[in-house]
Amino acid sequence: MHLIYSKIDNYKDNELNNYINNIYTIKKNRILKTSNDNSKKRMIIGELLLKILLKKYYNLDYNKLDFYLNDYNKP
Repeated sequence: MHLIYSKIDNYKDNELNNYINNIYTIKKNRILKTSNDNSKKRMIIGELLLKILLKKYYNLDYNKLDFYLNDYNKP
């Protein structure tokens, strides 16, 4: 098992705003609707970590994957 983490304080707001443009549309819309800034940061960083891990361990390109919501509105 690998533990991957990142502190939200390590990221500047303008960096995170640039990163959000690289997140798939469904997740991006959920992030933009969130009112709590720390929650937004966590969600963006979570997607960035997912992107890195998919590439590193599975050689998958996040931007070429299709994401869908299930019956419970979860990706």
